[in-house]
Amino acid sequence: MAAFIAPEQLPRTSKEQIIATLSTYSKHELALLITGSETYADPPICTWRKDGQIKSQVDVTRDISTGRAISSREISWTYYKSGEVDIITTIYKDTTGKETLQHAVKHFTDGRQPIFI
Repeated sequence: MAAFIAPEQLPRTSKEQIIATLSTYSKHELALLITGSETYADPPICTWRKDGQIKSQVDVTRDISTGRAISSREISWTYYKSGEVDIITTIYKDTTGKETLQHAVKHFTDGRQPIFI
């Protein structure tokens, strides 16, 4: 970052000095200053079943500078006829959309703990 104002200097710094300092920052530096991260997540995209239960969710993580997707996660739910969750499957993808990891969690209606399948 081009210029820097330490937190303890802020009470003695004028609005004009702060604006002048921030105007030297690049778009990337400002975004990083505001978010504190190199990435950001889009709002999740969800689809729902007719009975109101969630069917799927897609989460996309993007590069803060370019806005390009760098990874995504797709989660899908299946249900027993009773309406209880059966299997939750999660698929992770890289920048190109290629699957990098998949796992599924099987749930039971008889009180047993869920397991990875």
